Amino acid sequence: MKELEIISDFTIFLQTKGLTIQDICQYLVTVSLKDYGFYCAVFAEVQKNGQVRVTSHFGADPKDVEAWQDMDFEIKTPVNDCLRENRIVWINTLPNYSQDYELLNSLPTDENLKTLVVFPLRGSSHLLGAISILSSEKIELDTEIELLIKGLCHMAALRMEIGSKPKTKIIDLKSRESAIYNGNLKTLTPRQKKIFEMLIAKKTNKEIADQLIYSVSTIKQETIAIYEKLGLRGREDSYLLQEYLDAIKD
Repeated sequence: MKELEIISDFTIFLQTKGLTIQDICQYLVTVSLKDYGFYCAVFAEVQKNGQVRVTSHFGADPKDVEAWQDMDFEIKTPVNDCLRENRIVWINTLPNYSQDYELLNSLPTDENLKTLVVFPLRGSSHLLGAISILSSEKIELDTEIELLIKGLCHMAALRMEIGSKPKTKIIDLKSRESAIYNGNLKTLTPRQKKIFEMLIAKKTNKEIADQLIYSVSTIKQETIAIYEKLGLRGREDSYLLQEYLDAIKD
């Protein structure tokens, strides 16, 4: 079945080292659900102050995201309903919202948007947040696609929960045991150094591949090799390493 193949492929993807929530959002709309016209994914979570904030997204206009930021959890929105009731919210009457969400018609909305699906990501003991995915097609809710999305969100929640467990930082800005003082940067090949420079500039694998004229697969393999040589867990540690480099230059 097509749905099982999609979930199987997504499961393999989730084993990628250094995966971020943005990476998950991107993969959902560019690979797993691309045949359904989905082009944007947004992750939001409830903050300690009781407001709902977008903390990661892919394919969304930053200006539109900002307009939707920091809404009170008590306001009736698709995301808040999803989080409060722990259920999938499915709307396929867009770009105009129904009377239930009339307040949202005053906020920026993509004119190409036809269907909005919001699904909860629940960990073993608490709700991690909600992912909203946007499609340019009017999609009717049926059992197969609902089960597919539920399967994807369960796998994503599991990966996020595992990734959020506390770990000892490998890069310590105050430690002489850092990758800089160990001279590990010198072990990188010229190509790996160029890729690493683009990684810490927060370029995606595809952007790096396009600029250096390599396949995405090659960039992924080189990225894994870079992380191993420098003792990094993933992109987050590479950003921390860049902060360290900037600090010792000052």
